[in-house]
Amino acid sequence: MKHPFLCLLCFVAYLGSGQFLFAQSKVALLVGVGKYPEGSGWRAINAANDLALLQPVIAADGFEVRTLQDDQATKRQILDALSQIEADLQTGDIFFFHFSGHGQQVMDINGDEFDGLDEALVPFDAPAQYSDSYSGQDHLLDDELSIVLLDIRRKLGPRGQVFVTLDACHSGTATRGLSVCRGTDQVMAPPQFQIVQSASTDGGPFLEDSTPEVRLAPMVVFSASSAQEANWEFAAEDGKRYGPLSYALAKAIGRPMGQSYQALFGVIQAEMALIAPRQTPRAEGSLNQTVWGSESLPTTQPHYEVIMVANNQELRINGGLLHQLHPGARLAFYPADTRFPTSDKPIATGTIAFSELIRADVELDQPVSKAIITSTWVFVAEQNLGSAKLAVKLSLPSHPELAAELKKQLADYPALQLSEQQFAVLVEASPNGAIRVITADEFILAEEQSNSPYADAVYFVEEVILKYAQAQYLKHLEYADPWLKARLELIVPAASTAGNTTTGLLTLREGETFYIDVINEGSKACYINLLDIQPDSRIVSLIPGENSRQQPEDFLLQPGERKRLKSGDNNEEWVASPPLGYEMVKLIATEEPVDLRQIIQTRGMAETNTPLGKALARSFSMRHRGDDHPNISTGAACMDSVTLFIVE
Repeated sequence: MKHPFLCLLCFVAYLGSGQFLFAQSKVALLVGVGKYPEGSGWRAINAANDLALLQPVIAADGFEVRTLQDDQATKRQILDALSQIEADLQTGDIFFFHFSGHGQQVMDINGDEFDGLDEALVPFDAPAQYSDSYSGQDHLLDDELSIVLLDIRRKLGPRGQVFVTLDACHSGTATRGLSVCRGTDQVMAPPQFQIVQSASTDGGPFLEDSTPEVRLAPMVVFSASSAQEANWEFAAEDGKRYGPLSYALAKAIGRPMGQSYQALFGVIQAEMALIAPRQTPRAEGSLNQTVWGSESLPTTQPHYEVIMVANNQELRINGGLLHQLHPGARLAFYPADTRFPTSDKPIATGTIAFSELIRADVELDQPVSKAIITSTWVFVAEQNLGSAKLAVKLSLPSHPELAAELKKQLADYPALQLSEQQFAVLVEASPNGAIRVITADEFILAEEQSNSPYADAVYFVEEVILKYAQAQYLKHLEYADPWLKARLELIVPAASTAGNTTTGLLTLREGETFYIDVINEGSKACYINLLDIQPDSRIVSLIPGENSRQQPEDFLLQPGERKRLKSGDNNEEWVASPPLGYEMVKLIATEEPVDLRQIIQTRGMAETNTPLGKALARSFSMRHRGDDHPNISTGAACMDSVTLFIVE
């Protein structure tokens, strides 16, 4: 028998729990300006790629996505779109604003900036040069955007949320233009203008209002770089360039919701340390808020959905290279709302034939009707690890013989692609005559005097390129499993001056010590390999030790076990040491013992008996194409990593 009074009490308790009883709407405005007018003074950038990447990812999270691109994104049009969104939103709604384009510092008019400069976004109709007739009136100043966002926050109230991401740069610039850089160090001001040096911090422009109002929606702002840093575009696996914040955001936002903005920023910062290591993203605001204000859903194994059916045997899913879905991976299709696929027979199985960043084309093993396959959830049954790839440009007009020999040598590595336009690494002769290898964002990997023996110069360049390509491959390699879960923690002593790890990036001074813990949070026992990928691209096996008698079988971790790892001299303390720069400690936990030392030392040529070992060796080798790599089954491994920054 049901009791009406008890039902009423339950309903009242539900009301008091703070759960939303209204329909919460989510609206996003994505603004991208990449093709500025001729004569504007602005270099073309790839903002359109950012919007094409973010739009389906944000829409998949339930947002109504509105976009303004290029000539649609004048200052007036942006402000009008924001005004319309304010009118459309209701109390408790969620608003997301993203801008991809140039940024610039503008002479402060109202005197509220310590250094005399306002930060501004550059709409389509804003020129780069100050003149008698133009002083920045078509730039979108931080003060102006703050006022509009404040109005939206008032409308949404404390139950709502505002999230802002800015993939622009206000003050950095590229020195040589090897890659695409956003923003400029040229101030929008008359020639006689003097910048006032300020001791103010690198604070953000949109959270500075001192309004006493408390009925505002909390706001979070992510920016692509800090003051005085350039914002470099990133060449992704699909050959296109993206803003690094846009790319990292699209990758991170696809993870299960229920996490905080602080945790989301940690994921983004760790990703940007890989793809844009020379810039430091910023995060401000109510970082302890839950992303999109969402509630945690019941745990589920990561899955994808069918977004297009070509015929009864060919279809497209909403996951791709961004999610480590490479051609050759095997997929299983189950009924919607399957939390964990079991040994039950799936509705269908298939193989990825082609992958882009956020979508992949699949060929089914057997024909299935469109009505059945459209509503399925798609799970990975066997993962393909892809392969190490690198685009290289040779610019050696004064050394034609060396260039010819390098072309011949590099042709032995199918994973290395010679390119004149989209390249990750450039080989050139420096002004002092040295041969050097430099990244597209102008970081010198190595250089050597050209008066060394001819064969040595070829070997030098080949070694630097191969080391860099393989280090980048391992840094970006990801593999997760719902049952085999091992997590890596780097812990600094309480008295250390090391930077805070809560944002995902640990800063250590040379000589400082730290501890390394590994925790098995899964239901399976696992074997541990720990790699150190150094700033100079050297890959070192920490566990088992590179030159020790230790074997992978010695590092078994039981479910629920936490183990503090010891260095080669059997000491629990590890020491931060040169080379300085960004360094990654990578954990690879496996169901069977795998000795990665052999694979690293032989560049993937060593014999190995385990399926994972074979797949890693094949992927790590530069002499194989990606379409002939073996797969590994679900449950074979998991990976975790921590990026740290070592300074003097």
